[in-house]
Amino acid sequence: MGKLELSGINKPYLYVGGYRTMFAWHTEDLNLGSINYLHYGCPKFWYCISAQDYKKFDAYVKNKYPEAFLNCPEYLRHKTILVNPYLLKEYNPNIKIHK
Repeated sequence: MGKLELSGINKPYLYVGGYRTMFAWHTEDLNLGSINYLHYGCPKFWYCISAQDYKKFDAYVKNKYPEAFLNCPEYLRHKTILVNPYLLKEYNPNIKIHK
């Protein structure tokens, strides 16, 4: 049997972004870590939420985008949800958002 190749798991996967691009909130496949490298240009802002606050984030997203969760319980893996971190903090001041 041949080797199973899964992009982003055991085969390299590359996302390319340009000036003023955004990327949706997401969890990595199989909850693996990832490395982000800025090859050229101005620094980017990255927003992260610790694992302890995931349930708070999840509650906010389910409240704001209920149809996404109904279609798939693993909706964050589809990389389609954009959340303003300032509105998230306004909704739940106790959530720790790392920039």
